[in-house]
Amino acid sequence: MKILLTGDKGYIGTVLSAKLRRLGHFVIGMDTGLFADCTMGDIKDEELAHFDMDIRDVWVGSLKGFDAIIHLAALSNDQMGDIEERLTREINFDATENLAVCAKAAGIRKFIFASSCSVYGDGSGEDWCSEDGKTNPLTAYAKSKLDSEKALLSLKDENFCPVILRNATVYGFSPRLRNDLVVNAMTSNAFTTENLKVFGDGSLYRPLIHVDDLSNAFIIALESDEGIVSGEVINVGFTKENWQIGNIANLVKSVLIGTEIEHVSQVGDTRNYRVNFDKIQTIFPNFIQTKTVEDSILELVETFERLECVREMNFTLDDLTGRRYVRLKQLKYLMGVGRLDNNLRWTI
Repeated sequence: MKILLTGDKGYIGTVLSAKLRRLGHFVIGMDTGLFADCTMGDIKDEELAHFDMDIRDVWVGSLKGFDAIIHLAALSNDQMGDIEERLTREINFDATENLAVCAKAAGIRKFIFASSCSVYGDGSGEDWCSEDGKTNPLTAYAKSKLDSEKALLSLKDENFCPVILRNATVYGFSPRLRNDLVVNAMTSNAFTTENLKVFGDGSLYRPLIHVDDLSNAFIIALESDEGIVSGEVINVGFTKENWQIGNIANLVKSVLIGTEIEHVSQVGDTRNYRVNFDKIQTIFPNFIQTKTVEDSILELVETFERLECVREMNFTLDDLTGRRYVRLKQLKYLMGVGRLDNNLRWTI
């Protein structure tokens, strides 16, 4: 299958692209390259087919000949809406809607969209969020995802098959690592400082999924019969992997012996939701969990230790939570040195 993968040079896209190619799919990436150099260790994807294109600039002619689109590209988490809500709306919603309209006009049949369980917002943590239940997006990011879902589903017909995957919070190693995600961030902090800060009492819930398992879900959706997935909204994760923040910290502490946990006053992020993932097990019975949170913590620690050995250096907190591995910091850096303008477009 000939696939256009937007955001192929991101945290998820780097893992998913490699998996798709190993399965024999012909993948062409589309990415403006904001995080292309945010790598950890060696990565060799320069020779792969790729459009160096901002998704805001897509037109029908640029999409001719593809069988499917997997659309990952976006300002990729709630905190990045802090740059400017206008840009989150423009990139995450306007560009997504235009991409889908152009895809349909170009004759592309399947469009798989990376949405987010953030659309559930500030649930009590007691009720279970399901695809046909209430949504309550709290941020510009979550609102843009929910509005994109609605726009895509409105385009569904016998010739166009939109599939909405509402992803749990991702964790785990990728060659383009992100350390602004809860499991990765806690592991990095504990590894470098032997200290973890937990905001509030640690009772807030997050559904979690390893980047490898999330990538597998996209592949299953891609290869599934259109009659099964067309127009479906599917939570992607595993019901038993709804974690309270405090329990994640305790697990990190159990792996990195000597870590101290410090509770501080709750600020900022109040999202609190447990998600039901029964539907994905029904639609995709071959979707199984291959990696756990503990697997990921060990995987990250082993990677940090190996790279320290190779580089003959010790990672500091600034190394692991600096701009290379925190998306908002990378964008602010590129803007600060004048490489990006106020619309997040390259100046040079």
